[in-house]
Amino acid sequence: MRSLAAGLLVLLLSQDAWCARQASLATGGACPLPFTKVGDECFYLSDVKKNWNEARRRCQGLGGDLAVPSDVPALDAFVFGKVEGPGVWIGGTDQYNEGVWNYINGDPIKAQDWSETQPDDYGGGEDCLEIRSYFEPPVNDYVCSVEQHFVCEIGTVPEIKCPKPFIRIGKECFHLSTTALSWNAARRQCKLMGSDLAVPSDVITLDAYVFAKTKGPGVWIGGTDQYNEGVWNYINGDPIKAQDWSETQPDDYGGREDCLEIRSYFDPPVNDYICSVKQHFVCEIQF
Repeated sequence: MRSLAAGLLVLLLSQDAWCARQASLATGGACPLPFTKVGDECFYLSDVKKNWNEARRRCQGLGGDLAVPSDVPALDAFVFGKVEGPGVWIGGTDQYNEGVWNYINGDPIKAQDWSETQPDDYGGGEDCLEIRSYFEPPVNDYVCSVEQHFVCEIGTVPEIKCPKPFIRIGKECFHLSTTALSWNAARRQCKLMGSDLAVPSDVITLDAYVFAKTKGPGVWIGGTDQYNEGVWNYINGDPIKAQDWSETQPDDYGGREDCLEIRSYFDPPVNDYICSVKQHFVCEIQF
């Protein structure tokens, strides 16, 4: 289970970082997957629902942040042509300074974008920013703990180019195999490609991409406790995040589950499984 506190501890983007990101947009270029270009900006509309703080963590895992749109009506038209629901999170809050509403880059929310009578802090608990489908203008304050769809934004980063057959997802380069191998054989195959098994910064986004492209219960990624039973780490030494494990996992079922996979019908998707089972795998190339 993911904690709201985790989202509150995330540092705000600095003005310099934001300006650099916006400057990169001005140079043009394609948006990295899974982002879509809307005007001069790169947005990703989630296919899952999260509270505001968890949504922000998810966006940052993709190398971006919750959206700070330059044209709110254009984003509103894009969003509510693709998703149902009353509201969608974007990147504004007064959680850190009650009553002072700003976007996460420090900019104030434009007066003309607020819906009439908003923000009203209804019930004393509305501290996060959304666009609401039936408000005109659409910007509204709402309860941060409500789970709903959200919009991430990222700048184009033309210097990151994934060599074929790798594709860019956020700021990472992945390759989903077309063959099935055991975990150890899969790792050898990744190394032959100048890469290694994937250590994704955002497991959920990788999971969505993988199981849109391949069938099967599980796909190998780069984690194991083969070398120190019961101590689970990614192959780069990082621990597996507690919130990414599926409920009750890892359970070492039958005393033989020592390799890491993402499982199609688990949410969250990370699971320990038998290393010798042959299944598809994801390689990642580092820069």
